[in-house]
Amino acid sequence: MKSLAGAVAVLAGSLSLVLVAQSPDVLENAARSMGAPGLQSIQYSGRGSVYLLGQAPAPGAPWPRFELAKYIASVDYARNAMREEQVRRDVERPPRGGGAGPFNPATGQGGIRPIPGDVSQNVVRDGRTEPGLIQIALTPHGFLKVAAANKASVTTSTARGRTNHAISFSIGRHVLTGTIDDRGLVERVETRIANAVLGDMLVEAVFADYRDYGGVKFPSRITHRQGGHAVLDLSVLDVQPNGAAAAPVNSPVPPAAATAAAPGGADAEKIGDGVWFLTGGNPMSVLVEFSDHVVVIEAPQGERRSDATIAAVKTLLPSKPIRYVVNTHHHFDHAGGIRGFVAAGIPVVTHQAN
Repeated sequence: MKSLAGAVAVLAGSLSLVLVAQSPDVLENAARSMGAPGLQSIQYSGRGSVYLLGQAPAPGAPWPRFELAKYIASVDYARNAMREEQVRRDVERPPRGGGAGPFNPATGQGGIRPIPGDVSQNVVRDGRTEPGLIQIALTPHGFLKVAAANKASVTTSTARGRTNHAISFSIGRHVLTGTIDDRGLVERVETRIANAVLGDMLVEAVFADYRDYGGVKFPSRITHRQGGHAVLDLSVLDVQPNGAAAAPVNSPVPPAAATAAAPGGADAEKIGDGVWFLTGGNPMSVLVEFSDHVVVIEAPQGERRSDATIAAVKTLLPSKPIRYVVNTHHHFDHAGGIRGFVAAGIPVVTHQAN
């Protein structure tokens, strides 16, 4: 009996107790613990690595790495806006995977790695749009503030003596869930967003090694993953709460600009006998005519582009069906429109590795 009682005690200690909170106390306590109530803006900077989504050297492999020589993020919670500045360097020898960009109209191809010099990028996130608000919610204090404004539910679980709180809420169709540990610190945030190749792609932000900056706690390590692989690995070196430098821009990006539709048109440009460029964005598709059918080489971008490409082919050569679509390689910018062709019943020709 003693051994049975002991086994029951051990088993009970390893099980999780799950409760749904009936009050916002968990969020309020976390906000106080992290110094969020008085936080109007924040700027954090550091160095590390950035990885380019969809440009892996092989299907299923991690995204290619670039050195992050500079990273500065400024979040203005009062105006619901965020700005990210980064400078990346192509330091891998030899480089593996794509991500060189941009498109070169003279050659019809993207850039070639290794990329010489620094590549700078500035992005403004507008919290009045769903994508912008999701990006703000993927920051530690942004998550708490957006959760408090969006009727978040709180689920508390206890396992092996440790208590964790899962905070969930919706931004449009997207459900965001964050984990708050027993110290009241945000450990991770995750959601799923649409991706032309992966479908509902898992997006994760993980925060570790918090430090105190004048009453505001902020992680010294931030890792973002998309589609199962890292896209950002940042060592935070400086944090400035409520500083003048934290204001992102004079005014957020207008919603119309932030939510502009992806290119969708497709025009045929003849480049030889029975061969056309199907323009409408980069990279382009190529149409090749045979005696009783046509073949489209490349299905880039997404379904909207594929629908436009198929329609353009039917207009140009209405008596000749598209027998195949050829996918040259697996990179997302070149493969994003494949399912549009599959939906139209058109077989895909590609390498077996894809």
